[in-house]
Amino acid sequence: MRSSSSPIPHRLAPLLTLALVVLALLWPAAASACPVCFVAREASRLAFMWTALLMTFLPLAMLGGIVYWLWRTSQRDSRGE
Repeated sequence: MRSSSSPIPHRLAPLLTLALVVLALLWPAAASACPVCFVAREASRLAFMWTALLMTFLPLAMLGGIVYWLWRTSQRDSRGE
């Protein structure tokens, strides 16, 4: 009796490998690199750019607001208000 530590049966390995290779070859055809590359209108390009900037800086602004609130609260507590 042969014990196999692999969760995939030995006869399914070539079929699974073939399926993964086919999937890897077809995947780029279904995926677009970015929406900006495929949009011809300037307004859409600018909207994507502003959205990317918003998503970049909004978390930083939120973190800055939390730090400011903690600092202000600690200053208020240290003065005994």
